[in-house]
Amino acid sequence: MNKDRIFRIGTSSECEISVPSGIPENSVWVQLLVSDQGMHQLTVLERGIVCKVNDTVVMKQYWVNEQDIIEIDGYRMNWDYIRGNSNEPFVRNKGPKRKLIISVLSSIVLIALVIAALLLLGKKPVPVPAVPELYSEACARMASDSRELNISGFELLECLAIDSLYVPAVLKYFDLVLTNKDTERWPRAFAGMRSIAEKCTEAAYECAMCLSYISPKLDLPEVQRYSFVIEKNYEEANRYFESVVSNDKNGFKAPFWQLVNLISLYDGKSLSEEDRLMMRTLYKLLDQNLSASSDESVGAYRKETDRIIYTILKNWLIID
Repeated sequence: MNKDRIFRIGTSSECEISVPSGIPENSVWVQLLVSDQGMHQLTVLERGIVCKVNDTVVMKQYWVNEQDIIEIDGYRMNWDYIRGNSNEPFVRNKGPKRKLIISVLSSIVLIALVIAALLLLGKKPVPVPAVPELYSEACARMASDSRELNISGFELLECLAIDSLYVPAVLKYFDLVLTNKDTERWPRAFAGMRSIAEKCTEAAYECAMCLSYISPKLDLPEVQRYSFVIEKNYEEANRYFESVVSNDKNGFKAPFWQLVNLISLYDGKSLSEEDRLMMRTLYKLLDQNLSASSDESVGAYRKETDRIIYTILKNWLIID
């Protein structure tokens, strides 16, 4: 039985429209990029569908104008909907009764519209696009020489990172935001990393680094990389470091920075025997992993370990 269903648009839970439809059995996804100059690029993101522009089948990308006729498996796209003058994203051509849903990705310079189309009656859930393929598409656009494609690729990456929490997208998005010191996007990027930290050691390490003390006295590139982050939580950072060290027994960076963090945490405080044992064990692991590593940065880390960590731990009577 057909009934109205509520389909969410965009990343806001308050942004919804009602689209009459039956129970969806199948759907397809396309993307429409709308530039501030009124140019439109139609991209087919799902294989196995028929998308026509002025009776020409389009399988990948196609630049369109507002007077062009765009059909997707028997439905015609409604340009009035794109202009904001209609509530119907598609108008039905003659043929079977099918419905479509549309979802907005985001809008900065480009407004990326992700359109889910072609619903048939049935009991199967609506399939989502293949996220790895969308991620590859986003990376390809960001690597393009076209500024417009660069922007649209970043928009798509942002959606995959924030909405889908696709691990490679979250990591890449976080790295770009941190490298560019993007204060506006930073809260979302860091929240995404926290969300995947339990299942991703790299994310746990980055969360630990962002929350720990990075001494400006250290001659290491991390000092500059994380100087952008001002919110520090030594206890939370230590929990992340513990997770990383337990999952990567051969790494030297996590035990190094965990010791730096613990030195900052315990500076001026009395240490229990348990704390001393923990720091002594960490130092032994750090020293062992530095000696065994062939990483190009091992020399710099060995120098700072001997110069600062060894000296402080020896003064605290933790190591001989």
